[in-house]
Amino acid sequence: MSGESKDNSDTSESEVSVCSSTFDPLKALYSSKTKVPVENAPMYENIKQFESAMSGFDVSSVGSKELVKKREQEREAKLKAQKEVEEKNRQRFSHLQGRYIC
Repeated sequence: MSGESKDNSDTSESEVSVCSSTFDPLKALYSSKTKVPVENAPMYENIKQFESAMSGFDVSSVGSKELVKKREQEREAKLKAQKEVEEKNRQRFSHLQGRYIC
């Protein structure tokens, strides 16, 4: 415990400030002086997800479980509707099956 307080006292504000040229990410992780610049910023699993989100692709950030669930339900509903249309078309044109060769 005494090591933690010693580390915090040795850490300067500029070392834990993300905008500083002397920013030290390791010290920022363990320091109690660290201030988050944007409170509600989205979190991503990796750089690839971040890049996809920035380029306009629809990527869910970490912690958006409800959004992911909603998208999954919408996708399932769309697939179900598509299968129903295909089945109706199959029934509708079943009497023509085998008569015409394209």
